[in-house]
Amino acid sequence: IKSGKISIRPERLKLTPKPSGGLKGIISQAIYIGTDTQYVVSLPDGTELVARSQNALGSQPAFELFSEVGVVIDSSAARLLVD
Repeated sequence: IKSGKISIRPERLKLTPKPSGGLKGIISQAIYIGTDTQYVVSLPDGTELVARSQNALGSQPAFELFSEVGVVIDSSAARLLVD
């Protein structure tokens, strides 16, 4: 059996306002980077995920700091990187 890590591009993670099944986490950072906002989501086990969401013209960030969110991962977005 080989070991490795799973890689998922930040823009392929979908954040939802209400956790329903799947992964749940807390927004620990929200970083405005022009056309996008980068969110760091802290999971209950301490793992941090980085998600990226495109900003709509003139809108506020989709999620506030320390709000609870769901994380949806499309299985086609995951890549296994073998050690």
